[in-house]
Amino acid sequence: IRREIDGDGDNDGNDETSSDGKANGGGGPSRGGDNDDNDAASDDEESLSPDDADLGFPTKYRLFSLRHTAINLLGVDVQKGAHDPTLDARYSVLLYNKYRDAGPAQLRAVRDSLHRAPVTKGFAAEHPVVEGVCMSREGYRVKGAARKILRWYRTRKEARK
Repeated sequence: IRREIDGDGDNDGNDETSSDGKANGGGGPSRGGDNDDNDAASDDEESLSPDDADLGFPTKYRLFSLRHTAINLLGVDVQKGAHDPTLDARYSVLLYNKYRDAGPAQLRAVRDSLHRAPVTKGFAAEHPVVEGVCMSREGYRVKGAARKILRWYRTRKEARK
């Protein structure tokens, strides 16, 4: 609420106007977000929020895998081979200890760096079939193709006999 103050500095209370210059009816606070304090707070929040428009995908609620986070923040691949939950726990605690005293601005910067980092392929994408077990839908295609090749090879081998 902005109050128009007379040249002598006195305000009789009936000269209240909202931030858009319209009269407020002479009493009580205006409704509908005309409070300058709230406008200033929302401006601060907008300036602190990252601009993700240039990334091309929504990022506000995106979650990162431990592997992606460890590779990009610690420089260590936690899942090179078989899954080890103790290593997962160790690196989770290491990341927590590294960033537990960080302020909101630093955490936003870290989150933004994780958004800008190249996508880390999951284990199933890198190893579609492990010991004959399909790890993903893509693995099923690979396994199916391998079956066709094996069938072709066996029929060719039998035809030579």
